[in-house]
Amino acid sequence: MPTVQIMQKATILLVVISGVVGLGLILSFYGNQVLFEGLTNGEGGISTGEELVISADLKRADSQNGIYAVQLLEYVDGMSVHVLDPFGNMIESDNIDGDLSEGVFPVESDGMYSMVVKNDGSEKAEVFGVIGPEPDAGAKSIGFISLYVLVIGLAGMLGVGVFAFRKRKRT
Repeated sequence: MPTVQIMQKATILLVVISGVVGLGLILSFYGNQVLFEGLTNGEGGISTGEELVISADLKRADSQNGIYAVQLLEYVDGMSVHVLDPFGNMIESDNIDGDLSEGVFPVESDGMYSMVVKNDGSEKAEVFGVIGPEPDAGAKSIGFISLYVLVIGLAGMLGVGVFAFRKRKRT
């Protein structure tokens, strides 16, 4: 087979595989939008003795569980996070022992759930936090599908490269 035909086939395959990778990137972007659409975020510096409060209106009909996550830009000792239900009762509490703390809590009734990040340490902490409803299985699956499509696309690109190289070397 002439080199020109081999390169034309490889080019066509590469264009198709590039489309698969593009689809994977679009699905990944869309999946992230779907996963994070219901979450409320907040950020800021918390000095010693201060707290950051982030609230989200959760409905039991939308999700039976809520999620929260707190990320410290740099680890500071003495940080804690508490989740309060609409009546002010503490339903979740955790010491932040690393750069990231996350968890799941039950949504027992409709209303404003609050995440309180406290700094009882001796240094100021830069904090980013989110709270909201737990994403449903469909939203989570989009993230996995996009990963699989990207892996297939990248493996296809590698395969096309090997195919073109081997065929070109033989002629």
